[in-house]
Amino acid sequence: MTNKQINAAIADACGWKLQGSQKHQEATKGWQFGHTFAIDPSGKLISRNAIPDYCTDLNAMHEAEKVLQNQFTPMIEEAYWRNLQWVKPHPIYATARQRAEAFLRTLGKWEEGE
Repeated sequence: MTNKQINAAIADACGWKLQGSQKHQEATKGWQFGHTFAIDPSGKLISRNAIPDYCTDLNAMHEAEKVLQNQFTPMIEEAYWRNLQWVKPHPIYATARQRAEAFLRTLGKWEEGE
């Protein structure tokens, strides 16, 4: 997956509604605001450029990891740590990109290839 695809998939899992997605169309009742807007998890219409870069930002991945803790079962959280160990044998040293891959693998949204 490309960084752009990864960021979009994690944003979706974290509650963002991206322009062109079904969730965005439902939230805006099909109203289009142009190609540069998204709806953040709190419901605010903001620039698509404000979506976190999960592939390069450890702080953004920390916030995504909180989603696993808050919205999913403990089994999912445990699966995340197993996937992270598969990606990086010493998870404490995992990069944001490696954490992003483990996150998407845990949710079954990882796609092989570029």
